[in-house]
This record gives sequence, structure tokens and C-alpha cells, in this order.
Amino acid sequence: MKLLRFLQEQRIERVGGRQEIQVDTRIIAATNVDLKKAIADARFREDLFYRLAVVVITLPPCAIATLTSDCSPRISSAVPLPKMAKKA
Repeated sequence: MKLLRFLQEQRIERVGGRQEIQVDTRIIAATNVDLKKAIADARFREDLFYRLAVVVITLPPCAIATLTSDCSPRISSAVPLPKMAKKA
């Protein structure tokens, strides 16, 4: 699996390319699924979980709703969205 190789080795190969490129990236992933249960049920790969789970932050559902409502206006004002062309 190319994603696992990328996470482990921090190297990619461009589509159609033949040369590997060293990259320095960080991955932020979020889910509402209990991944340990999904691993036990064979619905999620254990090796992928351990490569992604470097820092795990577990929040209760109400905290997530609060963060979303608090952060959304700040993010939208700090990062303006591109203007969409109007259809004629």
C-alpha cells in the first residue's frame, strides 16, 4: 500500500515519474469511528492505525460541536474562500 510506504519512509514517487522524492509532511486525521473496534472487526488496518496514531486526542461529542462553532467563524475570516463564478 503506497500510503503506508509514504508514512513510513516519507518518500513519494510522482505519477509517471521514476525518481523518489523525500518529503517532510504531517498528517492530521479525524474520525468518529472507534478504530480499535474496527481493527478487531477487520474493517481497519492495524499497521495504518499505528502509523497515524502518533498523537491521539479523544474529545467527547459536545466538545467537538463547541470547537466547530467557535472555530468556524475564525477560520472562514482568516482564510477567504475563492469567489465562485455565477452561472449565466
